[in-house]
Amino acid sequence: MDELGIAQLKDRILTYVMNHNNSKAENVYKALGNPMNDIDKFRDVAQNIFTHHHKYFKIRQGIQYDQNDSGIIYYKTDLTKSFLKIGGFTSLYEQNEKDLHMERKVKKASNKKTLYWWVPIVISSMSLLFSSYSILTKKSDITQEEINSINNKIDSLKSDFKKENNKLKEQLLKSDLLIAVYEDSIF
Repeated sequence: MDELGIAQLKDRILTYVMNHNNSKAENVYKALGNPMNDIDKFRDVAQNIFTHHHKYFKIRQGIQYDQNDSGIIYYKTDLTKSFLKIGGFTSLYEQNEKDLHMERKVKKASNKKTLYWWVPIVISSMSLLFSSYSILTKKSDITQEEINSINNKIDSLKSDFKKENNKLKEQLLKSDLLIAVYEDSIF
């Protein structure tokens, strides 16, 4: 049984217990149509409700009505009905899935942001290599001052490329997040 099926089963257990308080585990299992192949797995699901959400569900081991009627007994709480009204475990499951989906989209968007960090470095390095090559291969009367001015221009271009790249990264991240939010609002 998948997680959604387990969430729905938990809601069915709470609904039954809400309508039939003080119910034996076996009776709940049978009343729900033997939802699992093994009653022990069913008890594990009920135990999970009690362990993690005990304010909506109680389990007691012991005597229900007389000495001959012992076993695991399920009880409702004052919050069981209101919890089911807001959607119960199915609602919790769906909200968790939405949160995971949004988390994956944010992670994907942040991965795209870091993907292109190397582009300005490569362009700057290539321009430096081409300018150095042209300076070294050309036999002319180039002064040290001209070389320094070219290097200053290259550094300026590097800085401009880095700034432009950072702006583009921010715009890309913003647009990815907007798209993700828009897609989530549609679904």
